[in-house]
Amino acid sequence: LSKDETLASVRSALGLNREKLPISTLRGQHADNREWMVNPAASSIIVGTVDMVGSRLLFSGYGVSRRMRPFVAGLLGCDTLVMLDEAHLAHPFERLLRAIDKGQRLSLTDGESRVNGAFTGAATGGGLPPPFRTLPLSATPGRTTGEVFRLNDDDRRNKEVRARLDGCKNLTIESLTSDLKGKITFSQQKTHLVNKLTEKAWKLMEDKCSTFENHPGILIYCDLREIAEKVKENLNKKVKKKFRKQAEKDAWHVILFVGGRRVYERQKAARELQEYGLVGDTAASRCKPVFLVATSAGEVGVDLDADHMVCDLVAWERMVQRLGRVNRRGTGTARVVVIDQERLQGKNLDEKAERRKSVRALLDALPRSKSGECQASPGALACLAYNPPDHREKIGKATTPVPLYPALTRPLIDDWAMTSLEDHAGRPEVRPWLRGWDEADEPQTSVIWRRYLPLYFRRTGDEVDAVKATRSRSLHAFFTSAPPQTVEILETETSRVADWLKERTTKCLEIISGTSDAEKDNDGVDDAPGSTHLLVPLTYDSPIAFILDSANRPVKLLTLNEIKDKKPKDLEPILSGKQLVVDARLGGLTDGLLDKKTDEEPLTIENDEWGELHDSSVGGLTIKIEEGVPDNNADHDGWQNVYAAPYKVSAEGEAESSLIIRKRGGEGEGEDARAVARKAQRLDDHQQWAGEEAARIADALGLDEKNKAMLIAAARHHDDGKAAHRWQRAFNAKENGEPYAKTTSSPNQQILNGYRHEFKSTLDAQKRGLDGLNRDDPCFDLALHLIAAHHGHARPAIGIEGCDDLPPSAAETAAYKIAVRFARLQREWGPWGLAWWEALLRAADQAASRRLDKESV
Repeated sequence: LSKDETLASVRSALGLNREKLPISTLRGQHADNREWMVNPAASSIIVGTVDMVGSRLLFSGYGVSRRMRPFVAGLLGCDTLVMLDEAHLAHPFERLLRAIDKGQRLSLTDGESRVNGAFTGAATGGGLPPPFRTLPLSATPGRTTGEVFRLNDDDRRNKEVRARLDGCKNLTIESLTSDLKGKITFSQQKTHLVNKLTEKAWKLMEDKCSTFENHPGILIYCDLREIAEKVKENLNKKVKKKFRKQAEKDAWHVILFVGGRRVYERQKAARELQEYGLVGDTAASRCKPVFLVATSAGEVGVDLDADHMVCDLVAWERMVQRLGRVNRRGTGTARVVVIDQERLQGKNLDEKAERRKSVRALLDALPRSKSGECQASPGALACLAYNPPDHREKIGKATTPVPLYPALTRPLIDDWAMTSLEDHAGRPEVRPWLRGWDEADEPQTSVIWRRYLPLYFRRTGDEVDAVKATRSRSLHAFFTSAPPQTVEILETETSRVADWLKERTTKCLEIISGTSDAEKDNDGVDDAPGSTHLLVPLTYDSPIAFILDSANRPVKLLTLNEIKDKKPKDLEPILSGKQLVVDARLGGLTDGLLDKKTDEEPLTIENDEWGELHDSSVGGLTIKIEEGVPDNNADHDGWQNVYAAPYKVSAEGEAESSLIIRKRGGEGEGEDARAVARKAQRLDDHQQWAGEEAARIADALGLDEKNKAMLIAAARHHDDGKAAHRWQRAFNAKENGEPYAKTTSSPNQQILNGYRHEFKSTLDAQKRGLDGLNRDDPCFDLALHLIAAHHGHARPAIGIEGCDDLPPSAAETAAYKIAVRFARLQREWGPWGLAWWEALLRAADQAASRRLDKESV
């Protein structure tokens, strides 16, 4: 075959035409570009973390609305190969993936198999839905179960692989307390460790800078963040002293890479690592000597490659990861200095001390050079796992115990799959199934800074009025329209957040009361806490923070006075596992890390200065304050208002300015957002297009004629309920006798009154039939469900408000039958199988909407 013919053949096999292979990221640092969701029949690559992928797989996607959760779960749970890198570090998640893989191979035929964890249904004959498979990857022998993809003998003979396996890493171990006498406190030990790590790293840099012309990269690993921060501070002082008489461009550079940092700044830090030649094969471009001080955040998930390393002693699996970040490509000779803390202990003293002894024993067992240094190459580390046998026992003692984890059962999956229920007592948080239970893990809280929040005040300055104006319904609508974006989130320990929030509140109250000496900037506007530059002044009773649950639902509002009266320990229970959205004027952020001392307002997604990350991460969302009341029409460039509320109100009650959230057309997850387009479209045209897209998807997937006809029929009638007079009037459709599926006006929610057009579409299809489908055929039942669920409802509940065709009692009976149908079909197809079918129709519907957007440009 020619090159063009080969490329065409590959594209055809991947389900692609002219488009590129979709590559998406599902991880903390990146916003999901959603390209993997566009075409369920095409191949795509998704690079993600345990939490982001795992939560979506279990119908509980972090940062995903309840309506979208079955869509992403269906696409991830079927026709997917999950390659789990570093499987030995993610044992609970590996077991979860294997359970899903195994369960989906079984046929659910009776109650016993249901209890035993079969996750597919009896209706999955003919290869539908496509299977889910998992392939763990690990170069480290140890805590993995079943078959794992590893290097084989042929791999080891490869020249580049051999160089990496034999890469020279000369390791020495030094005692922390050998030069200390008498009893010392824990605080003194930490101070001594900071000094020791600083001293060894500095000496290593001086030695290597005097020997080589290239600019060394020295990696310093610290187990505790406070140690890392102090080491960085000490190094900066030494650099400043050494180079105070020289140009700054000649000074050695110091970088801090730790967790608990806002994602926006983490992305900037990643670029800094690239700039200073510490990532991948960029070392040759390094412009000056550089120290990188890191915690466990730099042990996995980043392709660090330093020339030399200094570190404290940690559990074996972490030491292996750290050693893999120095002389990674085996092209040089690395010096590694390990500081054995010995008496430096914290929680679980005896257990940690014994583990460190085992780690040191393993390092001492490594082969030695003529000069007496241990050889810590990857090949030497791997040999410890096999020869002699007693080393395997030592590795077990030196390794952090596998956390406990719960079993995955069919009833649990069924509970998580009922995504249209806002609350459900049998639906636990999914984290233990992803990460297990680790007693050492502290509760986490996410912090988000926002410049504009859903509150308003009257010009009279009435403080109580400003608080009462923040209504729960408005809060819910605001955070549904503008949920926390990945790039603006800082996640860290709840105890740290509670202490920080208390301190910042105290400072804020001092400024309001006039007891603080906060400075004003040159234009006389005080940008510190208490300023009025956002129109709404901060007062003692001002809402300063909003607490959201994992589904972005507001659960509590905190005022300055409420926080003032609480101790940090009192705040921890209400912050644990939650998201804390704070007024940006609270400050408290430096270089992406919590900082109790800084009053400066941090950059937020509302600022125009958000930079290049603004376009890539929140480019489909803007939050603005505008004068007067906005109109509801979509802008000419495709932006539309999805939220608008008074922000500043006159004494007469008229809105002088409004808080507005806009999204680019197609960015909204709800049908209200997608029903507003740049160009109006008739209902029959939209449904015709949806049917054509469904046919294309069916052909690409190779569905048989019966299933193809079912999917097309569902697509051609999914929006029949929009023909109702209530829907047409609410969306301000043209009154020319032809119902519309797309309009250019945002809906009037009062007229809509909760009306669900899918409910009416389902009732009409059940009454009139679906393009000749046999009512007795199971395909007819499936088509009815797809119509009911094509916006994420009917799993199992669907709203009956605004239904003018049936009395309430009859509507309730119809909704009950829809819920029963969902339960029956989920039993037949399995949780992911049914969600996969739903995803096909939703993809066809969205493809038809994008087609209209393209024709409107």
